[in-house]
Amino acid sequence: MHMHKLTCLIVEDEPLARKEMRRLLLNARPDAEIVGEADSIETACIALQTLKPKLVFLDIQLADGPSFEIFNRMEVAAQVIFTTAYDAYAVQAFRVNSIDYLLKPIDPVLLEEALARYQKQENASQGQALTVDQLQSLINPKKQTFKTRFVVSVGERIRYIAEADVRFFQSEHEATFLMPTDGRRLIYPQTLENLEQVVDPARFFRISRQFIVSLPAIAEIHRHFNGRLKLKLNPEPKEEVFVSRQRVPDFMKWIDN
Repeated sequence: MHMHKLTCLIVEDEPLARKEMRRLLLNARPDAEIVGEADSIETACIALQTLKPKLVFLDIQLADGPSFEIFNRMEVAAQVIFTTAYDAYAVQAFRVNSIDYLLKPIDPVLLEEALARYQKQENASQGQALTVDQLQSLINPKKQTFKTRFVVSVGERIRYIAEADVRFFQSEHEATFLMPTDGRRLIYPQTLENLEQVVDPARFFRISRQFIVSLPAIAEIHRHFNGRLKLKLNPEPKEEVFVSRQRVPDFMKWIDN
């Protein structure tokens, strides 16, 4: 059987991780040709278009955003093996259609398995490309990728807050605040209106003009007069928190779901 040369692109924003990926890959497949490296969505798109690799090792979180964005911008003909330090992404979802998923630090045995699966797929199908739709449906069955990380500035520092660590968003005096699990309120640069469009509706609910709450934030729910519900949140904000009357039916459905 004629074996095509394995041409690979490494997309990773950490120089050391790039070097390590290169080392692991060449150990596993000394004849592989690493045609290029990229460190951002922007450079990855250019590399994919110009170098046309057969296989891409793709870090999920790049300096300029999640690498899924690449698939929104262009048709990717290469097979993809995702790499990430966060196992918050659903591992099983990527085991479909020759998409694979490696957790950092990368285990050489699992890399070998992923490469073997790739080779088998490549020989069987001459590398059937995934369509953007297929990819989107793997990442999120609703054809929409929700925001999984929130960037906030704390003085000179920039912090990433993972979706799982966000308890609620609050609007107060024209400003928006994000409340993480540790209970230290942070200023967030978007309005609740904008946030409502990008957060996962399975996890977050807009209970009133002032609050978008996450499911884990809700400690207690009490019936209140005027058909409203009163919530006890954890961490607790300074003010009382109510689900406005017109949102109660949807809120109850959301809780029940």
